[in-house]
Amino acid sequence: IAAAPAPPAAAAPYELRPGEPEVHVIFSTDCSSYQHWQSIALWYSAKQVGQRGPVTRIASGCSDAEVDKVRTEWREIDPTGTFRAHFAPAGELRGGSYKYSNKPSGLYHWLTTASPPPFKDWSRGVVALLDPDQLLMRPITAAVGAGLSAGAARGEFVDAAGTPRVLDSLGAARSTNPMAAVVAPGFPAGQQYGLGGAWGDAGKETAGKSWRRFDRTRVCGDGPCSRTTNREAAAFYAVGPPYLINARDAVALARAWLRAMPDVHDQYPFLLAEMYAYSMAAANLSLPHAQVQHLMVSNVQAGGEGWPWGDGHA
Repeated sequence: IAAAPAPPAAAAPYELRPGEPEVHVIFSTDCSSYQHWQSIALWYSAKQVGQRGPVTRIASGCSDAEVDKVRTEWREIDPTGTFRAHFAPAGELRGGSYKYSNKPSGLYHWLTTASPPPFKDWSRGVVALLDPDQLLMRPITAAVGAGLSAGAARGEFVDAAGTPRVLDSLGAARSTNPMAAVVAPGFPAGQQYGLGGAWGDAGKETAGKSWRRFDRTRVCGDGPCSRTTNREAAAFYAVGPPYLINARDAVALARAWLRAMPDVHDQYPFLLAEMYAYSMAAANLSLPHAQVQHLMVSNVQAGGEGWPWGDGHA
């Protein structure tokens, strides 16, 4: 009987090029089988498109048996340790009634306790926070407006060859709000979502029904978030995954997000409460985002996403 072939040698893990930002892709899950296979699919999509850097699943509320199972399977899938799992305590609010609060709690736990550390060099680190049901169609990088100029189409920025690279939510208004070249301290970026700026009117009788009795001071204190206008909230903070955050901002933002989550959800106990909590936390730290439209596609009927590029090649 022929001996079983030896397993292939593990490929060497990635090495940063001189001056290259270290983009660490992360996403938050529970320990359900549903989000287990989503995690594996996301990893293989990252590998397929040539994503450089680690990809980490932050799994919250797992039992010891579940932890052992995931660790074993992750080592089999990727012996290099580039595909990682980090295990955090359950961060669900109200006895598990709002599981998406695991996002800020898991992020903060990972940033402050992960082993190996999230970045080889924190001065070059960038957090790319995705949702587990997202797949990569091309690598995510720290570049935003670097080397780009306004194209012919509204809100489109192109490279030197005329290839569209960024769809910008501000459009013509960008001339008075320059886009950062790369994700850097004080300059995060994120995909535009349909959150709008409603929380900027919170507490006013003219606000939407869900926001009229919302007390922003419970979340913001007397910080900048308490003075953010509807227009500012819509232009710079109506973002969602993928979020791109410089490592030097990440711990403070994760902490502020975690602290904001209970008071936001207590007053706005609906879906997307964690996204509004993120927006308010970022505003309170004066971290306006380069709010772009090309980082995600979901519903073909949704505006503010990268569909124009896909439609152009249909």
